[in-house]
Amino acid sequence: MTDASVPKNIAAIGSEDAFSAWLLSDIGSLHVLFCFTEWHEPSMPGGAMDVVFTALAERYPGVEFAKVICARGNVGVRQNQPICERARISSAPPARPLFYPCAGQRG
Repeated sequence: MTDASVPKNIAAIGSEDAFSAWLLSDIGSLHVLFCFTEWHEPSMPGGAMDVVFTALAERYPGVEFAKVICARGNVGVRQNQPICERARISSAPPARPLFYPCAGQRG
């Protein structure tokens, strides 16, 4: 998948500041976080879980989606450990996407 084919409502999160900014980007919108690992084939870019996540973003343009690398024992987890902790990720990859209902949303 090329960058041109990635829906505009999918953000790539690479820092705790970017995570905070993403959560506050549209305070009235639902936010869905997809944590992936570099070693889990279905969640890697182009993998089955990634394809489904991208399809959801295309189908729901009013929802904010984001991806973050979160892999235990990998360079990615050391770089994104604060995000993983804030999102309360206890396993990598998580068993489900993480939903963040914001003000005015019911989840």
